[in-house]
Amino acid sequence: EAGPIRRRVLDAQSRLQIVRVKMARPEAQNPANQDALNVELQTAQQAYYDALRDVRNASPDYRLALQRDRRDSCCQN
Repeated sequence: EAGPIRRRVLDAQSRLQIVRVKMARPEAQNPANQDALNVELQTAQQAYYDALRDVRNASPDYRLALQRDRRDSCCQN
């Protein structure tokens, strides 16, 4: 499972880098282009965050830590 998730993270990082390069170009200063690039950037950022969340959620250590936190917080009352 880790392989495809890592691939998604790398793909999302690549998309973010491509959008950032596009935003640095002179034609990106055109207001019509800015709107489209902002949407593209938001989409790329969301894909990256989603991929990182999936990496975190796939981690057995992370899931174990969440279970401990939940158990500790419910027992302190």
